[in-house]
Amino acid sequence: MEACSSYRPWHDKASGKTFFKPISGKCLHDYFYFIDAQFGLCYVRVPTWAPFRLQVYFNGHGWLARQLTQAGIAFETADNAFLHLADPLAAQRLADSLDATVLHRRLDDWARHCCPVVRHFRNGVHWSFMQVEYATDVVFRKQAIFQPLYESIVRTAVHVARPSMSPRSSGTNSPPTTKARSATISRPASRAPASATTWDPPASSSTIKPASSRASSAPPTMSPSSSTTATWNSVTASASSSSPHCLTPIYSLGDLRQLMHAANDRYLAFMACLDNPDAAQKALAKMAAPAKVKGRSFRGFDLFLDADYRLFLTLARGEWSISGFRAGDLRAHIAGLTPARASYLIKRLRTHGLIKKVAHTDKYFFTRLGRRVVVTALVIREYFVQPSLVRAAL
Repeated sequence: MEACSSYRPWHDKASGKTFFKPISGKCLHDYFYFIDAQFGLCYVRVPTWAPFRLQVYFNGHGWLARQLTQAGIAFETADNAFLHLADPLAAQRLADSLDATVLHRRLDDWARHCCPVVRHFRNGVHWSFMQVEYATDVVFRKQAIFQPLYESIVRTAVHVARPSMSPRSSGTNSPPTTKARSATISRPASRAPASATTWDPPASSSTIKPASSRASSAPPTMSPSSSTTATWNSVTASASSSSPHCLTPIYSLGDLRQLMHAANDRYLAFMACLDNPDAAQKALAKMAAPAKVKGRSFRGFDLFLDADYRLFLTLARGEWSISGFRAGDLRAHIAGLTPARASYLIKRLRTHGLIKKVAHTDKYFFTRLGRRVVVTALVIREYFVQPSLVRAAL
């Protein structure tokens, strides 16, 4: 039993008229699976109650594979992903060639075959899109370029990209919620060797998902050796014998492609602003890990320990950026710090590459890494961690 739309007889006592009233209910659904010569594996979902709102699905990767075979373009796939295309530009043109008229005829054929009752609908079947997904892929030639970036991109997308951002990126207001009465059309993203990541922003969200375990996932516009392709990844439409609530007919396919491409370009531009985190991760690991010098171990720095925080707060004094500092300066600003302890802190900072000594003096300056670490530690703790904990406690 699945949710469906239907009607029930209704008598209006005030007017004395009897008519059909739309309702929502649950009924049995039949699923018809078949392999189409043009679109590959498909299914049609048919409710057993009128008005028989159909859902049709086919995988666009299968459709594009058949187009490539007919055009004589070599390709390689792994499960549902294209790993190699002999001519990516030609594949892109094929992916853009899906015609709404051809699609309409095919959908009507499937509807008549799997739900013969539609033959009695004098006005035919109206097809409209309920959900559209469009993929813009960036292809990296080397897997090693992408791997340090993937976790950062996913983490940033999870924390920064919210569902409410998608309508704004496409230049529209949030669309009204619609029920899933659909015919789903999927089309893949073209990829070159050793590629790629697919960005699939649907009507109300933006997501990132790797193409396959064998392929090198690729973030957007992060490498000069990358190339981009844009294809329909998924389209969801509705079929009904009456006027549907969704006002996007299948003949808006071309307009939707332009709008979604523009939205993806803005999303890719945002993702392209992310820095390569590889160097930062190495620096953070070096700062936090213990270090040994001549058999003596010096523990790393923990940004959330109060003692290390007070040390970084002291080191951030502006005058020391110009004149440098000595071990005695640390004792003057950190209460209870003994000369031996001050010397140990200096040694820890030098061992971890955060400060350097001026030759023939007892003064120290920040290294480039040390300055970044101190500033980052203070910003994270004072502007993010502490305010968040205060709000949580209220």
